[in-house]
Amino acid sequence: KRYHNKLKLPSGEIVTCFGAVRFFAPKGQPPFLGKVTSMWVEEDGLKRIRVQWFFRPYQTSVRPPNGREQHPREVFLSDEFDENFVTTIESPTIVIHHDSLPKKFPLDSLRFGDHYFYRCKYS
Repeated sequence: KRYHNKLKLPSGEIVTCFGAVRFFAPKGQPPFLGKVTSMWVEEDGLKRIRVQWFFRPYQTSVRPPNGREQHPREVFLSDEFDENFVTTIESPTIVIHHDSLPKKFPLDSLRFGDHYFYRCKYS
């Protein structure tokens, strides 16, 4: 194995180690989201990654406190990891911890584009 800090997708986009990515999902479903924790090229030339998964609210038993509506771009970082081929990645994306956002950041601005946030870990 040869480990790398970044790899090029078939689309030409660059994926970096510890960056967030969107994975292809079945038709009609939102893309899967994950954080790349390592990447390498096998001796046979196949590019692989290890990924830590983000879950969407409907994939968990978490419900917002005090009747707060779940934001459509909110996800949960999980303790689940696995390995995938680089070809399963649709594109890089942005997933940021809520505490890293500016104090009065309007979360509704995340409804557009390809940005997500998480507040906590789901285990």
